[in-house]
Amino acid sequence: MNSVIDRPPRFWQAQPVRDDKLPWMWLLVLITWLFCCAAAQGPLILIALSRYSIIQRLEVLYFMSWLGFAWLYGIYQAAILICSSIGVSAFQLVATDISESPRVGVLYTTMNDFSHRAALSCVRQTYPCFHVFLLDDSTDPGCRAEVDAFHASHSACTTIVRRQIRTGFKAGNLNNALRLLGSQYEFFAVCDADGILPSTFISRMIRYFADSGIAFVQGLQRSMQTDLPTPFTRDIEIETTVYWERIIPASQRFGFVMFHGHGGVIRTDVWRQIGGFPEVVAEDLAFSTRAREHGYRGVIARDVVSYEEFPKSYESFVKRQLKYIKGTCEHLRKGMLAFLCSPNVRWFEKLDRLLASLGMVSALPLLIFIVDCTFLFWQGVLPTPRVFNFSARLGPEWQPSGPTEGAPSLGWAFYIMTSIMLLMPLAPAACHLRRNPKMLARYLVSSVASHLSLVIFAAWAAIVALFSKQNPFPVTGDRSVTPQDIKGKGIFSSYFEFICAVMVSGALVFVCNLSVLPISLATIVGIAVRSLGWEHRAVRALVPLPALSLAVLIICGCAGLPASGGLIPSMMWPL
Repeated sequence: MNSVIDRPPRFWQAQPVRDDKLPWMWLLVLITWLFCCAAAQGPLILIALSRYSIIQRLEVLYFMSWLGFAWLYGIYQAAILICSSIGVSAFQLVATDISESPRVGVLYTTMNDFSHRAALSCVRQTYPCFHVFLLDDSTDPGCRAEVDAFHASHSACTTIVRRQIRTGFKAGNLNNALRLLGSQYEFFAVCDADGILPSTFISRMIRYFADSGIAFVQGLQRSMQTDLPTPFTRDIEIETTVYWERIIPASQRFGFVMFHGHGGVIRTDVWRQIGGFPEVVAEDLAFSTRAREHGYRGVIARDVVSYEEFPKSYESFVKRQLKYIKGTCEHLRKGMLAFLCSPNVRWFEKLDRLLASLGMVSALPLLIFIVDCTFLFWQGVLPTPRVFNFSARLGPEWQPSGPTEGAPSLGWAFYIMTSIMLLMPLAPAACHLRRNPKMLARYLVSSVASHLSLVIFAAWAAIVALFSKQNPFPVTGDRSVTPQDIKGKGIFSSYFEFICAVMVSGALVFVCNLSVLPISLATIVGIAVRSLGWEHRAVRALVPLPALSLAVLIICGCAGLPASGGLIPSMMWPL
């Protein structure tokens, strides 16, 4: 390495303070959930105890289990929305007066996605004792040249760190640099290639380490505004603000605080004590849980806001979401059990993290749930409103078999619970944008189409991550991947893929029932976007269809409930 400041580290003594996390939100969530299950799932319990076969009872049991999870997840989302919106205390920590500033290393990570603006924000810190390390894993010669040019312009305060063998994904890059730094820096900040740090970032963040039990401090994030946003970014990017303002604040007092991989500062001794960043795809999640297992915790600095680029295209958005899903699956397989068994973690923190992880990877159980619903409908175990059973209109030979007339009515309580939980993932955005109906409508239709279009791909990604040792780490902003690499070899193959998607989606609706229509339409939208682009006129006409079909199904289900004796809205998706 070059340009390292060779001064001895300064000692800073932190004082421990009381951890004010409270279990009340989760107690309320569990009580509400148990009451709702008891009130709405009574008919299903009767079915499970009735004269049906063992296989049919197992199908009903899975049906009840999935709905129980979906209702719990929906109630949990409602609780964190309420707690975050009514002004939950930020649990501000104020450090004791210190005469010397601890040394901080700023680790800027890049791999074929270097941003001059982001790197410049790292070197323009007002803090007196810091040094920037450019961790360059780029394979593209042009990107490596950009990093070299930036270092040449700021050689006094930057150092380039490159690896000969790129193993361990982003975690391996960070661990390699931190091993080289040794004990020279008491704290280090992590900044992604597109991250924009405020000039007072380090100065403000370091104040939160008055407690020696704090492993990391996570700042808030916002989407970076650009002069020429893409149509996709303009429609979707508000979800970053919604996440950090309407979801994250509640975890400070009532749940598990996670380091989000960038825009935060970490205590070096904690990194060393837990053995470095786990070299997995979701190194931030793995580091956060492992630090908590060792008795440390993280806090959120709500007065520090950094900026990051939102994916500029649908393809980049898909790549990022699938990376989240694969990383979460890998953590469930490798690290969750140790976290759940740790005596240093409170029960509601464990439940908070477990439920959030299961919600992230729920696409696969959702598809199994849809298949399970189909069998239950066709066997006549559950009552199906005629409006939802498209194939029943073709003749008696398409009618479901089994004792349909004897199936208990699921009733209004079941319908209301399922409908509310179905729409709950959209509630944070509705709350945040309630004063801007036009932007809210645009976001809702775009978000429903984008996220539902990933259900099938997310389910496959979960299977690969759970049962395969190979888990690639896609870089969202990798400029070495061209649009032609993403879209395919030619327009004919794109149109062919689109036609196949229409046929498969139509067959899915025909074989199952109309309640799967929103997912089918969203899958078609996803293929159309990849073929024609988000801004194409035909795509713009297709984007609202998944949200509209969802609204129509809920309304039709409400209208058909008294005549049918029950309603099964058979879908729930993670947003």
